[in-house]
Amino acid sequence: MTGSAGVGKSSLLGRTVLLADPVHRQALTDVPTAVPPPRARIDAAIHARHRVLEEIAAGIADAAGLDDGPTPGPSSKHSLEEPSR
Repeated sequence: MTGSAGVGKSSLLGRTVLLADPVHRQALTDVPTAVPPPRARIDAAIHARHRVLEEIAAGIADAAGLDDGPTPGPSSKHSLEEPSR
């Protein structure tokens, strides 16, 4: 997803992830029970800010349970969490 800063890209993606997860969806107080959940679930959420393509691809492979070989970049751990600064 692309767009100018501040247009709501992260909000839209975050909301989609929350709505697709049954546990998090129940915690949302502004979703009527009549609104159906998405048909397909989201299997992984990768925080890609300040990451290079190889790190993002490695995180996706890790979340999918694939053996992606040696990890490129400064870290050997595939993290789905926000990178430390």
